[in-house]
Amino acid sequence: MGIKNLDDALLAALQSETVNRKRFVFVEPHEVYSTHLKVSSFDAANPQSRIAAPVNRDFVVAPFGPKWDEFVTEAQNLGLEIVLMPGTQERIDSMIALANEVPTIEINSTMPGTIKGMLPFQVAGYNMLKDERAGWLHWSTGTGKTVGAAALTKYHQVEGNFDLAIWAVKAHNKKNTARALEALVGIETIIVHGTPAKRKKLYGEIAQKMAAGEQPVIIVNYEQFRGDKDFFTALVAGHKVMMVMDEAPTKLRNRKTQTWKALAGILYSTEFKGHPMPDPKGLRPSELRAYVTSATPIENSPMDFYNVVRLISPKALGSVTQFEKEHVTWGTMRIVGRGGRIIETKQITGFRNLDEIGIKVAHLTHQVDKNDPDIAAQFPAVIQDEIIVDLSDHQKKLYRKLADRYAAVIEKFVSLQKGEYLTDADKRELQKLRAVFTVLQMIVDDPALVLDAAARYEADPETGSEVAFEFVNAVADDSQFLDDGEETRVAKLEALRELVEDNDAKVIAFSTHGAPFQARVSKWLDAWGIGHVVYNGSMTMNQKQDAEDRFKSDPNCKLFLSSDAGSDSINLDCANLAVHINLPWKPATFEQRENRQHRITSKFEHVRAVTLMTETLPEEHKAEILEMKRSYQVAVKESAGGVSAALREMD
Repeated sequence: MGIKNLDDALLAALQSETVNRKRFVFVEPHEVYSTHLKVSSFDAANPQSRIAAPVNRDFVVAPFGPKWDEFVTEAQNLGLEIVLMPGTQERIDSMIALANEVPTIEINSTMPGTIKGMLPFQVAGYNMLKDERAGWLHWSTGTGKTVGAAALTKYHQVEGNFDLAIWAVKAHNKKNTARALEALVGIETIIVHGTPAKRKKLYGEIAQKMAAGEQPVIIVNYEQFRGDKDFFTALVAGHKVMMVMDEAPTKLRNRKTQTWKALAGILYSTEFKGHPMPDPKGLRPSELRAYVTSATPIENSPMDFYNVVRLISPKALGSVTQFEKEHVTWGTMRIVGRGGRIIETKQITGFRNLDEIGIKVAHLTHQVDKNDPDIAAQFPAVIQDEIIVDLSDHQKKLYRKLADRYAAVIEKFVSLQKGEYLTDADKRELQKLRAVFTVLQMIVDDPALVLDAAARYEADPETGSEVAFEFVNAVADDSQFLDDGEETRVAKLEALRELVEDNDAKVIAFSTHGAPFQARVSKWLDAWGIGHVVYNGSMTMNQKQDAEDRFKSDPNCKLFLSSDAGSDSINLDCANLAVHINLPWKPATFEQRENRQHRITSKFEHVRAVTLMTETLPEEHKAEILEMKRSYQVAVKESAGGVSAALREMD
């Protein structure tokens, strides 16, 4: 058993059936995916073709790394011989060489075991993508996506491959990105910010630098594409452009948003029915090199991934029609309209062939997974905990009262899951249920949130919660939603206090709630003598940066209390404990939260991640939604998966 090359003797034996053909699998370079190999069985009906169709539908395997090792091990366990077809070993060697080829540029780094400042897996990604016009650094958070993108930027700058480089990042990460580019590769950047008049002047200065032969590297936030579309369009037209889009799936997942449309219109001149359409024939720059850096390519569904890929490589996954035909499962929703008339509408019910999506973009994707043993060894170990928190007696009373008040709505929801026709009234009931779940979650996290939502509704029904407003009026005593000055009345907050006080190092705590919630938590943290900073979306860029800097530098600042505005793009490797006060709606956000501390630069041997859970309807429902969305990510990520099952089918 083992791996051998196809020779005349083996071919003759196979053709004459002097050997058991079922004991062999054949591996050859995939004709479409330049980074993968195709695995097939012998074609007994047509021995001249040597090999048959793939073992299963378009089964492929990456020629190096854990998937290749898994494939070889599984084949050997089943007693199968792996036969390499002509050209296969050369492809394997060329891919392995990516990790060993000394990079052409150098990163400023003090980390041990680097090659010109980059770790071996970073070198492999750099070498694989540096000469590609589009690429996706699909690296787990903390593995150095910024290092990889900075190296690519420096390479293209040295090679003269761009007149203008644009780094698109989240607004709170602009200063950190500028610092990183200067520290890593010595590139001074221009941060685009300020009033419209100031930005207009800045764009003029950038254009002058380009005209003078300089290669400006600018840092923008995604929203600026929408507001300053005309300026960006003028800057890129007819020029060589490089783009780095950090965490693009969080900002560009929906092609119907104004931000997506603006960027598509900046990069491509082609339109379809009045909307911009990414099309290589309509490329607005003279050349475009576009790279995405993201640990989680899918926010909610595979359509998110498609929408981002389409911006950087329009042909990779085909047109919208083609993608939907190959990967979307459609169903019919029947709605009872006016007069009892049944209206049928088409809707997405699921996705299929998800493994093919990852395979189709394999040539432009370099993946780094912290679960791979060689890479995991460079990170602190992770201890995952879930702590079941019992609601305080005060919270239980409020929870039961609201649940009883809307018991009929909840019961109706259960019946609607059985596929009954959806009337307009049904849809209103479902909408009401979502609102009820939201208010139940508020009671679980902090009953005072219900008062906030009710007050917003009273001031402007579009911004508040009708359910909260009705419930507050029904209780008729605002004090029932507040602490009594002696205790918090919030079970999760007491659990957070205990975790922070028992932990020797710094702690990060995340919730879906912003400033009002944080203000109340902050009051209790002050009372308990716990030094902390708050971080949320309502803060200015400078305020966020100051909070991050203080948390890192002040030994008396123990807790980083953040909304999900701080769940990505910042390095908090000084912490060793991350706490989920409540669950987010997206698995990507859940992972990003924990990855603020789980970094390759961490000095800890292990880090801990704790989720505070209650046995309540909204939290159980949210956990189910997260698991469903996580399955989409796994299917695309494991695009070379199915190794064991495919081989066992042959056995």
